[in-house]
Amino acid sequence: MTEPHERPSPEEEQALLAACQRGEAAGWERLYRAYRRDAWAVLFRVLGPGEELEDLVQQVFIRVFRNLAGFEGRSRFSTWLYRICVHVAMDHLRERRRRREDADGVSAEAAPDPRADPGREAMLRQARARLNQALERLKEDKRNVLVLHDLMEVSSEEIARELAIPPATVRTRLFYARKELARALARQAGDLTP
Repeated sequence: MTEPHERPSPEEEQALLAACQRGEAAGWERLYRAYRRDAWAVLFRVLGPGEELEDLVQQVFIRVFRNLAGFEGRSRFSTWLYRICVHVAMDHLRERRRRREDADGVSAEAAPDPRADPGREAMLRQARARLNQALERLKEDKRNVLVLHDLMEVSSEEIARELAIPPATVRTRLFYARKELARALARQAGDLTP
């Protein structure tokens, strides 16, 4: 088997998933150790830094545990995991927004680092929030391709292999996802202009 932090080969991945589906605890531990960093990286790229990332990684693997029996293997496990990560991140953003709305505009987020430039930190938070709101509006198939390609830097060819779709479909979804994202961001910018 591979080292705990290395991604398994496709054959090793199949055996590992089979062990997990049989309920073998050692299989679950190996799966978690092999893909924990990948899950953390996806969440970090979508949400940015934050203390909640480790908790969200745990949520991702809880969903993996609950839904692995339904994983059909039409794509690589890592692609399925990326999709779960994006769903967990979007759920987290919606919950965060709901908490802020419930608090009547008082942010429930942790206080910013006092050494950081508060104005810059606020601008980055706002930009990230606008980007995430725009990403939420994309259809799942387009959002997944965009996140995998542009945020995770997965090649179009690998996305095509992992999603079992033609490379031309990846490029088309990416093109339209970027276009829709740009329109959504432009609309948001227009809404912000006095």
